Amino acid sequence: HQGVLSGGPGSVDAQTGLIIKAGRKPRRRRTAFTHAQLAYLERKFRCQKYLSVADRSDVADALNLSETQVKTWYQNRRTKWKRQNQLRLEQLRHQATLEKELINGHQEPSST
Repeated sequence: HQGVLSGGPGSVDAQTGLIIKAGRKPRRRRTAFTHAQLAYLERKFRCQKYLSVADRSDVADALNLSETQVKTWYQNRRTKWKRQNQLRLEQLRHQATLEKELINGHQEPSST
């Protein structure tokens, strides 16, 4: 099979860059974003967690990416953002519990 690079559980078609697995529809290779693209996407995400269709199109054009690539990056970034927020919340709850225990543990018993 000419033009197919072997490796891992599937092969990559050298012309299209599609990953080919036996009996499955080919899928695109993972996008390797440049540092400039990532910086732009992160800046945009900091201000705007969700993009309208028009904004997505503008970002895709500005970065020379497909709208699907921008949409997928945003979906993945929101998932990461939510996970980070959840972790911060759990850390704050744990810290508050420790502080409460520390305060309660150092109170003088009331003399009644």
